[in-house]
Amino acid sequence: MQIKNLTAGEYMITTYHHDARGEIRNHDGTINITVIDADGTRVVADHLQQSWGQDPTAVASVTFTFVSNGIDDVVITFEDNNDGIHNEAHLNGFQLDLSE
Repeated sequence: MQIKNLTAGEYMITTYHHDARGEIRNHDGTINITVIDADGTRVVADHLQQSWGQDPTAVASVTFTFVSNGIDDVVITFEDNNDGIHNEAHLNGFQLDLSE
């Protein structure tokens, strides 16, 4: 995911990862999330277990910060770890705010 045209500053983002079609644990396996921002490249989630099913008790999410220099795009990569049955990385939505 590329985020363009951000003003310079620190941002907080929460991403959501759920497979409503999955019916068993580890249906889609785990994912890693990497961010490339003004501070460089880093892993912000390592082997996050995605949630699954029609009636989950909670939806998998990750909250992290990143820095924009006001010029370059911020790139967030969601990569499956090939450790599930179908090996899909789900992104159902996100919330982006300036950090205070």
